[in-house]
Amino acid sequence: MSEILYNVTLTVDPKVETEWRNWMIEVHLPDVLKSPGFRQATVQQVELLPPATADRPSYVMSYLVESREALESYLKSEMAVRIREDHKKRYGQYTTATRAVWSPVKTIRA
Repeated sequence: MSEILYNVTLTVDPKVETEWRNWMIEVHLPDVLKSPGFRQATVQQVELLPPATADRPSYVMSYLVESREALESYLKSEMAVRIREDHKKRYGQYTTATRAVWSPVKTIRA
């Protein structure tokens, strides 16, 4: 089995950005990390370089997961449904999300 990255990219309405970011860090990510196989979560703010522009702040939540099987188990779980519904109820009207799985092909070190 190979570790994977499960990335959730969100754009956020600036009106709720600070509140949303704090809630994600203090509540949402710790809840997700309770799922078996989830090893680490990293919050990253996206800064687009010219010529690209964005009218809303963007963030990537990167989860290091022990395997694709662990991720699939999480995605089908009641826990995942509850966590997503909680986010939707609180911030659904202020955020847009896309989800992706990144599987390693090759790592080359200097």
